[in-house]
Amino acid sequence: MTSSTSDDRPMKSGRAAKGDDEADPFTQIEIPHEEISFLNRSQNYCICFIDMVTSTKITAEISDPAKIRSYYSMFLNATATIAKGFNAKIIKNIGDALVFYFPDTSDPTNRSAFVDVINCCTSLMGARDIINIKLHTMDLPSVSYRISADYGRVEIASSTTSKQEDFFGPTMSLCAKINSRAEVNGIVFGGDLYTILKALSLDQQHQFKEIRDYSLEQKHAYPVYALIGKTRSLSESSLLGSKTLIEKTPRSKTASTADNRNNMQEVSSKRNSRTIMLVDDNEDILLTYKSFLSGEGYKVEVFSDPEEALQQFAKVHESYYALIILDIRMPYMNGLQLYNRLKTINKSVNIVFISALDAADELVSLIEGIKPEHVIKKPVNRENFMHAVKSNIINA
Repeated sequence: MTSSTSDDRPMKSGRAAKGDDEADPFTQIEIPHEEISFLNRSQNYCICFIDMVTSTKITAEISDPAKIRSYYSMFLNATATIAKGFNAKIIKNIGDALVFYFPDTSDPTNRSAFVDVINCCTSLMGARDIINIKLHTMDLPSVSYRISADYGRVEIASSTTSKQEDFFGPTMSLCAKINSRAEVNGIVFGGDLYTILKALSLDQQHQFKEIRDYSLEQKHAYPVYALIGKTRSLSESSLLGSKTLIEKTPRSKTASTADNRNNMQEVSSKRNSRTIMLVDDNEDILLTYKSFLSGEGYKVEVFSDPEEALQQFAKVHESYYALIILDIRMPYMNGLQLYNRLKTINKSVNIVFISALDAADELVSLIEGIKPEHVIKKPVNRENFMHAVKSNIINA
């Protein structure tokens, strides 16, 4: 019998005959074009990637799936919280990386928006010690990461499965690629972002080191800049003993004598001490809060430079300060970093934060033992400020 049914028909080689594609299962697949829908809308934004380093190797050595989930969750949620505190919006997480953008950077002349970008990146890196302390309390290993940021046009799309808009385009790809150019626990900015920072004179306030990456496909010899730290101007204090922006209140001869006698005459408790340290990089804020405190009879030592504040703290008796007030958002060393270093010297030191950040509570919640009453929200008037100060001293 020479005829055969379609079920036992021999497979043909070569090009299929006309009509054969009707039986090809791959041609029967209908692609749902509405799954990802581009919105015919594009915009220039600053994009940022924060990517964990060697997390695959680290988690491969963790046998408990619940601990693996906690490891990623702790990192992603902590960094997302910090980013939101600097007016960033989360785009998505890709494996062990978090991607976010800064909506206000759509205007390249909006200086404060780009200040947020820099401060966000440095705060994210500065929070590493706090994140790792939190991980260690959960019996989890430390985390390291790289941060990259760049500026440019993105294409905006939406998905039927998510209300969150997604971004596509060369800026996204480039920002992801330059991430590997950062040192471990380092920050890099793409050339297009650096050009804007330079136009806004922000390159004068921070130290950058240029790196040239010739392997990028999108732009030949695209410059990449490592963010090294804050530039110290002549008006700022230095570690060589120059004066702070605002002079510290001179110490009395009695206090100096007490120092020379190994602080034997210092007050024996923080509650009885009347000395407060105030650390903020804003000169006007230092003047304002110093006047509040001095008017109530407190001795105030103010510092615009966190490093100098740290050096001074290491020199005095552990009960010398009744309270230390730290701004969260400071360049070079932020309040979270300074808090961790102060606590390393003296675990019992009484510290509160003052901040205008919307996410301040969430930020400090990363720190063990910090409660909402340990955060003073800006703007604050004299009455509320002094009430918060006195409450924290009494309850220490």
